[in-house]
Amino acid sequence: MKRFALYLGFATALVAACSIQEEDFKTPVQDDVVFYASFEQPAEDGTRVYANEDLLLRWTADDRISIFNKNTYNQQYRFAGETGDNAGGFDKVAGSEFATGNAISHVVSVYPYQSTTKISESESLTLTLPAEQHYAENSFGPGANTMVSVTADNFLQYKTVGGYLRLRLYGDGVSVSSITLKGNDGEKLAGKATVTMPLDGTPTVALAEDATDQITLTCDTPVALGATAEESKDFWLVVPPVTFSKGFMVTVSGKGGVFEKSTEKTVTIERNKLSKMAPIEVELTPTQPRNVIYYTSTDGSVVTPYDQDAFGASILSNEYVDGLGVITFDGDVTSIGSYAFDGCTSLTSITIPESVTSIGSFAFFDCTSLTSIAIPEGVTSIGDFAFSRCTGLTSITIPDGVRFIPFGGFQLCSSLTSITIPDSVTSIDQSAFNGCTSLTSISIPESVTNISNYAFNGCTSLTSISIPESVTSIGIDVFGGCSSLISFSGKFSSADGLYLIDSRTLIGVAMGAINGECIIPESVTSIGSHAFNGCTSLTSITIPESVTSIGSHAFNGCTSLTSISIPESVTSIGDAAFRKCVSLTSITIPKGVTSIERYAFNGCTSLTSISIPESVTGIGDGAFQNCVSLTSITIPASVTSIGIWAFVRCTSLTSITVESVVPPLGGNQMFNETNDAPIYVPAGSVDAYKTAEYWSDYADRIQAIIPSYSAPVPEAIDLGLPSGLKWASFNLGASKPEEYGDYFTWGDTEPYYTLDPVTLKVTAKEGKTGFNWASYKWCMGSYNTLTKYCDNSSYGYNGFTDNKTVLDPEDDAAHVNLGGSWRIPTEEEWTELRTSGRWHFTSQNDVHGIEVTGPNGNSIFLPAAGFNFASFGSYGLYWSSSLVTDGPSCAFSMDYLALQTVRWRANIRSDGYSIRPVYAE
Repeated sequence: MKRFALYLGFATALVAACSIQEEDFKTPVQDDVVFYASFEQPAEDGTRVYANEDLLLRWTADDRISIFNKNTYNQQYRFAGETGDNAGGFDKVAGSEFATGNAISHVVSVYPYQSTTKISESESLTLTLPAEQHYAENSFGPGANTMVSVTADNFLQYKTVGGYLRLRLYGDGVSVSSITLKGNDGEKLAGKATVTMPLDGTPTVALAEDATDQITLTCDTPVALGATAEESKDFWLVVPPVTFSKGFMVTVSGKGGVFEKSTEKTVTIERNKLSKMAPIEVELTPTQPRNVIYYTSTDGSVVTPYDQDAFGASILSNEYVDGLGVITFDGDVTSIGSYAFDGCTSLTSITIPESVTSIGSFAFFDCTSLTSIAIPEGVTSIGDFAFSRCTGLTSITIPDGVRFIPFGGFQLCSSLTSITIPDSVTSIDQSAFNGCTSLTSISIPESVTNISNYAFNGCTSLTSISIPESVTSIGIDVFGGCSSLISFSGKFSSADGLYLIDSRTLIGVAMGAINGECIIPESVTSIGSHAFNGCTSLTSITIPESVTSIGSHAFNGCTSLTSISIPESVTSIGDAAFRKCVSLTSITIPKGVTSIERYAFNGCTSLTSISIPESVTGIGDGAFQNCVSLTSITIPASVTSIGIWAFVRCTSLTSITVESVVPPLGGNQMFNETNDAPIYVPAGSVDAYKTAEYWSDYADRIQAIIPSYSAPVPEAIDLGLPSGLKWASFNLGASKPEEYGDYFTWGDTEPYYTLDPVTLKVTAKEGKTGFNWASYKWCMGSYNTLTKYCDNSSYGYNGFTDNKTVLDPEDDAAHVNLGGSWRIPTEEEWTELRTSGRWHFTSQNDVHGIEVTGPNGNSIFLPAAGFNFASFGSYGLYWSSSLVTDGPSCAFSMDYLALQTVRWRANIRSDGYSIRPVYAE
């Protein structure tokens, strides 16, 4: 049978338009048993198991399935891949088996995992089809699409149990909160079911006698409809195979009423097929009074009945609100609608009936006298801001079955001291407990995967919190203002594109309070903007190698921070990242960083030194402004722009060194109030700097760099070559033709070692460990982490390319050390010397080498200097300035072997070779 990759949007329905196609499986890497997954071939009419013919759904991280691995144990497995994978392996979740089990013939699997799913020895499955499904845009909701696989091996070929009904709704000003589907002849649609499926067959389903006759699609956030049929919204329901012999009824509920639409004709839902309905216009009709509320005034003198069916915004007229004290219900109430008791400031007690399953948005908003409330076990959804500003509420228990703590659900409940979150909750939404100033502790269950923006912001009494391993996303400013937080724990796991320390999270407030030290988990990939902003007790922080970026204001105002180690993995440091870190004395910027953003180190008044790597191309506005203790700064040749006020008021500077041959684009007042420190620039560029815009403001301070490496200047020999190019009379670092000179890696302007021409004694340059990638200037430690001169992303650090194929003047050792028009010859210029000159192996003053005689009879001597301080007198290897294109870990060189063969080769850039300069007037 032809196999297709499985595209199941489980935890979240991920959909993307594309053509129908087969795909290669992503092979998982794991040690345990690997189960693969696929889905059946499309039905003959072209429909598939997902939203429509052009949408693909994929696995999401942490999806759960049941596997009966040739026995009746219900084993829970967790998807081990990443969100977006089309296939992958599954890790068994510990402790997921039943106590007993018997052998069966096949491997049987069910999505989604349910602890109550069972299988008989005859391989008949007992499971629950969901009576409540949740809205997902352009697809069925998570966990709705029950699927079964029966196989003899580890390849799980899922087949859908149900079919699909798509409703298309529109209505001017209508927002949908739920949709209920019910057959007109009492057909069973959800609940306990028996599913059977033979090997290579298709599943059949039989619902139990006590199964329910309706399915409800809940919109966790009301969905606004378009005003016209062309703007209609799609709502998807997964329905077991059924024939509605007398049609079915669709009931749409929203703020302000309900809408019902019924069809009388027979409708059949087939397994793995899509049934569509034409667009339906929704007009909500206010619900009619049915139930009775008895409310009592605060003085106990008034008892008045009030009829209302679904308790919504109109439940109480304004004349009753201020005097409302106690409420009881009479009747079969199933929901408390949005704004039901909004603003009932005198309400002290309410008993919610056990029949209630949902509490709407703002239902008890601003009920400031309400001190306690019991939420029935049957409640599965709580609307946004439902209990917000209930300032007298001291405790609350959320029932098992609620999946989301809603947006602002308990915001500003300032007397709330404790709350119990059940294992059913998967997400704590934005501002859920924002401003709960009396909350001292909270336990977050393992089921939670997401904690949204501001969730615990301003919980000033919160002293401890434990984040479970299941959490993959922490949002903006989650713990901002949690000034009492002294204990923070959690083993984090990373998620697809999500950052565990995100914008303004302020986890640092918690971690920093523990002896002032913070250790960030290895799984964190980004420290977002404002992450540790204002953590005034934080003294040190360890950032793991997994982190690649530090966001804007990340450590802004960390006034006690004295040290920080930024790993080489970091490539981006945002605006004001270390602004006003007044205790920070030194910092090393990693080699992968390309830009120092605005105000990055502004106001670091104790900073005495900083190392800027050669990967940096720009220094932003005010980057080092007010660094009053900074004594010297070296700006590498890679920097092409310096922003306004970049070093203004660095009043202790004694020297500023700018290595670029071409003046970087300057900024206004970039070196104002810098102690009149001299500005050192390359010797041949002094005049260019003195006349460049903004640099000219400091002309009287600009002078030539005093070189740390000194090389004698050779004679320029005219060999009569067609190009007119002149060649140096001896190697760079030598003083006469027969001396070997020094050895350079490609693109470095100073030698790793120097060689005594008489004793051949080698002296190492400080900080170098040899001719290898670990010491090489233009990489991050290996041949495929290049940071400059790279035209192939496979070799570049994090995919870096700059497409430079010839050394820039500032990286040309001959040009930098000899000045003027001296430089390293290109590949073409070596070729001209080879083809136009006569090459003769010889010796000069007992030194072996090659004499090259030009067309005019003049000659130069190329000594056999070897390479990497080896093979003296036998080999000669000389760099060109030309990169090997598409293989940029190498550059071209001219070399000769054993004084016999002259050849042109691509050699590793980190090796140490000789340089014979040329002079081009």
